[in-house]
Amino acid sequence: MRMKQTVEEAVKEAIHKHYNCNGTYPCSEREYCEHCNGHNTAFDCCECGADEFKEGFIAGANWRINSVWHKTKDEVPQAHGEYENEHYPQIPCLVYGKLSTGTGYGVRYWNVTEQCWDDEECDDYECSKDAIDEWAYLDDLISTEE
Repeated sequence: MRMKQTVEEAVKEAIHKHYNCNGTYPCSEREYCEHCNGHNTAFDCCECGADEFKEGFIAGANWRINSVWHKTKDEVPQAHGEYENEHYPQIPCLVYGKLSTGTGYGVRYWNVTEQCWDDEECDDYECSKDAIDEWAYLDDLISTEE
């Protein structure tokens, strides 16, 4: 599976858009700048703050990637929104841990009533709480933008 863009591709596109590198009044240093065609940092030409922009962009991307993950030893998924019901609340998550298929990632359902992980069909016991190292709500991983 490959994301639409790598972080490096996304930051380059964002820099070009933000600093209008190839726009009506393009940067005169773009042939030398590493954010366009060259190997120099933006600091070398002093025309823009692309280096700082890149650092902030990457820090934000890393925060977004890491902010969705929860350590099972610290917390378990909580029923929310459409998953809140009195009968049998189960919450879909991407998990990492010891699954029936081996150690790795998989989609499993947190069974609020039984306090265990159910399989991807959401109908059978998969593993205990402690078999999963970390988890993320599927809703947090799915883009809401078109």
